[in-house]
Amino acid sequence: MYRSTRSAMLALLTLAAFPLGAQTVYVPAAAHVSGYGGTLWRTDVEIKACAGSAAQVELEALIRDRKNSDPPSRTVSVAEGHAVRLEDVLASTFGLTGAAAIRVTTVSGCALVTSRTYNDTADGTYGQYVPAVPELDAFSHGETAEVIQLGQSADNGSGYRSALGLLNVTGMDVSLDVELFSATGASLGSIDQVLEPFELVQLDRVFRRVTEQEIPDGYALISTGTVGGRFLAYASVVDNGSGDAIFIPALRAPEATAAAIVADHRAADAFSQISASGFDAARTAFPKIFYGHTSHGSQIMTGLQMLESQNPSLVPPQFTEVSDDLGHNGDLGWVDR
Repeated sequence: MYRSTRSAMLALLTLAAFPLGAQTVYVPAAAHVSGYGGTLWRTDVEIKACAGSAAQVELEALIRDRKNSDPPSRTVSVAEGHAVRLEDVLASTFGLTGAAAIRVTTVSGCALVTSRTYNDTADGTYGQYVPAVPELDAFSHGETAEVIQLGQSADNGSGYRSALGLLNVTGMDVSLDVELFSATGASLGSIDQVLEPFELVQLDRVFRRVTEQEIPDGYALISTGTVGGRFLAYASVVDNGSGDAIFIPALRAPEATAAAIVADHRAADAFSQISASGFDAARTAFPKIFYGHTSHGSQIMTGLQMLESQNPSLVPPQFTEVSDDLGHNGDLGWVDR
């Protein structure tokens, strides 16, 4: 039983994870809002169809400081070889003000996505490039996100201020631990932050939450103790004098990138965390799967059927099986089917 159900879980994770990473990206920060010092922050999003096909994408606004289980959405179509620029995307596309992350899901074809967030002034604009981050790049339980090149002046009229952005990319509550350090590695304090499903928060002047002293150079380490939790993180460092800003994505240490993921019989404890949305994603990405296997390969099918019998909402994709003990006694006739 363990072996069958474990195989089912591994199959489901493989099916659900790769298409989401390939087809869903997040613009982690977008704005139509007034900021400190008279700044007026706006965001443009650019979408280009990949060579060889048109593209259709769904944009969803994950509004800051709230649960986003049913976010406002818009569909955008882009002709082959064309690009579309959604200027001031929150106001023009969604009719919103404030701040949000933008989730972009490719419905058909292939699309490239970039964005720019800028201060709109009477003399023109200046701002920062904000990349679209693939969902597969989100940080998981057991990983640490490192955000470096931060700073905080002692006053609001000179130097720099740092805002730390945190985005939950799952449909469950996720608890994050944020620890702040000086450039010498001295811990300045920690912040506990709980994110609701698909919630974005931005911790403005983040160092002020743990110290009043000036931090000319510092960094943040972010992790989650929530099993199954996944998140994105970034910082925006703004010059207090000019309002000029830079976007700083969270980084992984090289050794963390090479870490192996082990899913054995102990993964049974996490079965209850398999969401219906994971099955929905697998069915959407793989509406029909051809699956050839030997006798032991049937355990994947048995395990998926067991999960569905326990929870009718967990419906697996449609499989077409070839299961006549492939390769037995040298039988390779199935290869030509």
